[in-house]
Amino acid sequence: RIYDCSASPLPLPDDNESASPGAPGPPGALLVLRDVSELANAVRVKTDFVANASHELRTPIAAIRGAVETLQSGAGADPAVASRMHEIIGGHVQRLEDLVRDLLDLSRVESGAIALRVEPLRLDLLARAILDQFDAPCAARGVRIALDLAPDLDGWRTDPRLLVLILRNLVENAAKFAYDNTQVRIVGRVEHTGHTGGGHARFEVRDRGIGVPLSQQQRVFERFYQVDPARPGQEQPGRGKRGTGLGLAIVRHAVKALGGRVGLQSVYTQGTTVWFEIPFMPAPPADGSADEWRGALEEEDARFIDEPDEPAPEN
Repeated sequence: RIYDCSASPLPLPDDNESASPGAPGPPGALLVLRDVSELANAVRVKTDFVANASHELRTPIAAIRGAVETLQSGAGADPAVASRMHEIIGGHVQRLEDLVRDLLDLSRVESGAIALRVEPLRLDLLARAILDQFDAPCAARGVRIALDLAPDLDGWRTDPRLLVLILRNLVENAAKFAYDNTQVRIVGRVEHTGHTGGGHARFEVRDRGIGVPLSQQQRVFERFYQVDPARPGQEQPGRGKRGTGLGLAIVRHAVKALGGRVGLQSVYTQGTTVWFEIPFMPAPPADGSADEWRGALEEEDARFIDEPDEPAPEN
């Protein structure tokens, strides 16, 4: 704990009846201890965040600058050198894009400024959003994405944008550290409570990979925290070996925005399971009588949280 302490002299009342009126009492002091642990921690987190973000930005910028200077020095006349420098520039530009995207996503979900757009979940669209992004990169290493989603999840109400954001970050993390020729499994189940039809859904993303040491499992959801930075993740086409360190922080805040909770179970060198539970409600009636809950949300910007502000350039 951290305390802010202040002390000042304070004459004590004189209990001596023989003392003359107005005479000062015996000397004393007033000591005030104020617990400022949470405030100090908030300041530390803010300072660490700025320092970490600056470091993460500086590294790719320095690499890009070095490659550009190499090309400008005349070494670019060598086709092999030029090709290598272009690869370095492209890879670090991709890293900068990933970092900026993750910082924007984290800022939005952490601030609580995102208006939930609750609508029925479509499992086919959810599966497509995951498989379209990860099937090809994972196939290059023999990693398979397997979906095991209960049919009764289809039509249940949540914010599909945030659900996709959570699963994308978890699958990307799992695929990065999974062993070659293994499987990343996404499991989803509905767990009903009571007789009202309400309940929650539990999702798990399981991998067979290098895992997380027990001593570090409590810190993996911190911003920019990398489990043993010396260990490289598995390289994926078009991506660097290291992530931004923000994926699980985004997951934690996105799950919180949905009113849920998240956790991790891992055995070092054997694999990791990251799970989260979010409240779900049954789909509204088909007669349209439940459309009123969407009224306020229709006015919000429909752009998905992790879509780029500008269209990607054509190849």
